[in-house]
Amino acid sequence: MQHVASSTMSVLEGRFRFTGIAGLLSTSLLILSACGGGGSDAAPEATVADATVAMSETAAATVTPVTMARESVDAMSAAVAASAVAGAPRREIEAVTAAAPRATTAAAPTSTATAATRTTGKVYFIDSRIGRDTNTGTNFVGTGGTGPWKSLKKLSTLALQPGDTVKLACGAVWNETLKLTTSGVSGTPIIVSTYPAGCSNPPVIDGSTAVASTSWVKYSGNIYKAALASTPQLVMTGGASLPPAHFPNRGYNPAQPTSMYLTLAANSNTIALAGGGTGSNYIITGSDLKLPTGASIPVGTTVRIRTNSWTIDTSTVSAVGGTKLSLGIPTSYPLTAGWGYYFLGQLWMLDSPGEWFYDGNAKLLYAWMPDSQAPAGRVSTSQLATGIDVSNLKYVTISGVVVRNVSLGINARNTQGVTISASTVTNTAAKGIDASAAKSDVIASNVISLTGADAISSVDNTGTPSVGMQITGNQISGSGVVMNGDTVVSLPAQSYAAIRSGTQSIVSGNSVANSGSSGIVPMAGSTVSGNWVSGACSVVDDCGGIYTAGLNNNSKITGNVVQHSRGALDGKGPTLYYTQAQGIYLDESASGVTVSGNTVTDADNGVQIHVAANNTIANNNLYGNRNNQIWMQETSNNNNPNGDVYGNVVNGNLIAPTSATATGFMHTTTIKNTDAFAKYDYNVYFDRIYSRIGAESTPTTAPQFNLQQWKAAPTSTGAPRNEDVHGAGASQLPMASYQVTGSNIVPNGNFVNGTTGWATWAAANPAATMLRQSCTPGYCAQFAAGGASSSLFTGFFPIVQGQWYRLSVDVMTGTDGQKVPLYVRRSGGGTNGYESVASITMSITGTRTWTRYNFVFMGTETVNVNDPQTLDKGVRMDIEQIQPGQTVYMTNAEIVPITSMSSTTRSDLLLNAGFASAQIDCPVRATSPATCNNYVRLADNSPVTWPRTINALSSDIVYTRDPSLADTDGDGISDSQDLCPGTPAGTAVNASGCSLTQTP
Repeated sequence: MQHVASSTMSVLEGRFRFTGIAGLLSTSLLILSACGGGGSDAAPEATVADATVAMSETAAATVTPVTMARESVDAMSAAVAASAVAGAPRREIEAVTAAAPRATTAAAPTSTATAATRTTGKVYFIDSRIGRDTNTGTNFVGTGGTGPWKSLKKLSTLALQPGDTVKLACGAVWNETLKLTTSGVSGTPIIVSTYPAGCSNPPVIDGSTAVASTSWVKYSGNIYKAALASTPQLVMTGGASLPPAHFPNRGYNPAQPTSMYLTLAANSNTIALAGGGTGSNYIITGSDLKLPTGASIPVGTTVRIRTNSWTIDTSTVSAVGGTKLSLGIPTSYPLTAGWGYYFLGQLWMLDSPGEWFYDGNAKLLYAWMPDSQAPAGRVSTSQLATGIDVSNLKYVTISGVVVRNVSLGINARNTQGVTISASTVTNTAAKGIDASAAKSDVIASNVISLTGADAISSVDNTGTPSVGMQITGNQISGSGVVMNGDTVVSLPAQSYAAIRSGTQSIVSGNSVANSGSSGIVPMAGSTVSGNWVSGACSVVDDCGGIYTAGLNNNSKITGNVVQHSRGALDGKGPTLYYTQAQGIYLDESASGVTVSGNTVTDADNGVQIHVAANNTIANNNLYGNRNNQIWMQETSNNNNPNGDVYGNVVNGNLIAPTSATATGFMHTTTIKNTDAFAKYDYNVYFDRIYSRIGAESTPTTAPQFNLQQWKAAPTSTGAPRNEDVHGAGASQLPMASYQVTGSNIVPNGNFVNGTTGWATWAAANPAATMLRQSCTPGYCAQFAAGGASSSLFTGFFPIVQGQWYRLSVDVMTGTDGQKVPLYVRRSGGGTNGYESVASITMSITGTRTWTRYNFVFMGTETVNVNDPQTLDKGVRMDIEQIQPGQTVYMTNAEIVPITSMSSTTRSDLLLNAGFASAQIDCPVRATSPATCNNYVRLADNSPVTWPRTINALSSDIVYTRDPSLADTDGDGISDSQDLCPGTPAGTAVNASGCSLTQTP
């Protein structure tokens, strides 16, 4: 996270400032991937017909699906097929319903569930097909005026009493709001349900109204226009929403084909906002704003601005002065150059198929159909603001109703004891269910899809949260976003979370697929358990699958599966042009939070702790997250003068990075040191392929750790940290991870031939110096920095892309704790300069005693020595950033090729993302059945018996061991190649298996 804590009244509201309703959505649904990168690195679509998958890691971090039958999503499928998204492409609907694990059908509290079946009061019937509002409404059929009512409006004139029941006829459709005006009492609610029981065609509140085919006349080209009395919330064809006209279109910039953002040319001003904080009230446009002939940006044009990583503001142009466009509504944060914006609201922007524009002055709707044909009778619009309105009421139960094609699905603001269950809300311009400032409401077993903003929101625009919400067993997809695979196809607009649950809430058994921002956002005192969250942070980022914040939060996040948090690059500025999509995210002073028993995979960071203290991270499976499995980041000392990250506990986790660039944990601080960040113990690391399990970065140090180094790591004062005393790693199993396949490629790496081939460089005079001398390990170079940052580098050698290498080197420094960065890079001569050609960044924290260090990396480019075509001189190994007055001694620089990691060792995540236990077979049964016998569990190195039973919403991490790689002394070199047997386990050795003090 790159921002500083907000000064607003609520930490969460500081992150979630209101910026207007989200934009209208397009038609495509996400086809979920089992695994894959976020942002521009998203993997190709994978088969996802199964909720139970095995995610595998090799050198390329591939994905291996296991062909287990996913439990079908009956509730979502039936609702969608019957009425929820009528007319949407069937293929895409089926893809989503197959991909989303079925949520458990959680019952409402006993008292409410019992009340929902009682008929202690009167029963009224409504049927839009056969009813009359002059009837008594007391019978679903009947003569003499005793039959059902026709309209929902009738309810607003009726003073319903506690215990009364309103039954809506299955198969009936209304184009009006269902609004109640009276409350029930505790234990005796007013009930809205359906009849007959068990029907397959539930009653529907549908806000759409067809535009008569005779209303359309051709305007220009493929654009048609029709009279329309009021501004539409949605414009649809075939039941699927079309996006409003906008500028520019995606792909206008070939370098960023998925982006529709123009770029702010300069920083804007900074003004104080009425509600606290600062923002800007104008933007500066740049040369990329190239309008079509005759087009302009007049006053009143809507503009959306990606203000920062997690915010998209919506405003209007209030004045135009050259490249300066004044804003009618200030942005939530100050604007800086390089961030994105786009426009809506002008007829000339209607320039592509599948868009619309409404002229409020002329009362005309313009449309360009997706097939470029005449609209005829294929267009409908919605002006219905709300589907169901129970706002400000108490003890009301809504069950079994479908709401679609409206602005807000269900308004339950400022309610108490309201239950919304077994209902469907789909295709809304704004939120699905708004339960802001509610108390003790229950939202259970609903299907909520394609909402323009949050699916379930329990925090209003003033920061007043709900209290005691129970949000259970809901199936949510497309909250604030429409996806096509991993590509956003809706217009980027602000949303905050699929589920914002307020304080003291219970969020359990929900499935959440694809959200524009975070998946689940609880507030203080909440329990988030047994949920499946996938595809979070698709439109904005610096968010998470599950996100929470605030002092004394004391929430529990347990037993969830969080996967494939995407991140959103489009519209981001150059200094933050990377994805920031976390799995579970404890932000802005969060304290007292317990994160336990979760599985997190394929996020930028599995668990992020940002300026947060006294939290517990225990017994989680953290696998294949792209940057770090755990990231603790300290950027402030507002709560503690020594830094705001302290007192955290990290115990009993399985921690498995799956790429050379990822780590098990990362600690970063801009304040002081990381001594108090956390206490680690009983964690198990997959460190078989990549020995580095963690790293730290402080203002003065940047150490990296293998397991032994982590256990021996000192504090900033040199005292033992005693981290992970009982921790373990796959490396402790006496098996090597590779075979050495060649000899040392570094010329004169041991200085036997003097300093031939070696060279020095300094950024300023005096020059750096290098002197060969006799040292404990043999001949060495004594390197002293010059007048500025200095480097020592080897002679030239070749590197092959995709080939794995093992680097070892002996180093001693003039002072303890001295930083010695290592680089394997081009040597210049060609057009590629001095770029790195190693898959990892290597760094040594030196001491005043000779120490042997080793690293494993993969070549990222092929570079030849004195290549006549590229003119490259070759590759060299550098030590860099040695500062004036510092000395480094170095020798025995060795780089040898080794077998591919994936050919000897692989790891797999056996993930059950479903809501029932499942059996998973060996993930390589079809391709390498013999390998199935080599699997062991990371947790305890016990052999795996196939198929393996995995509990619901759970996982296990397993890996293979090759018997030919037996490594009795545990030094990383197989017995067949080890010339120095008996080396103490974990000792750094060269390619012959010899430590600094050993000779073959």
